[in-house]
Amino acid sequence: MTPRPLHHVNVEPNSPVAVDQRAALKLVRMAIEQVCRAGVLPSEEWVTGYYGPEPDL
Repeated sequence: MTPRPLHHVNVEPNSPVAVDQRAALKLVRMAIEQVCRAGVLPSEEWVTGYYGPEPDL
């Protein structure tokens, strides 16, 4: 069975779950950027443009 992409999870944009998810993703990004070479991850702007806007905090 193929897992569904995370961007299909229905979470209210300003809910505590959405805020926690965004914080967790930022921690993962920070860890990857500290360990991997530059350019491994797309920019946050590209990701936001591709998957949709960040929730209003």
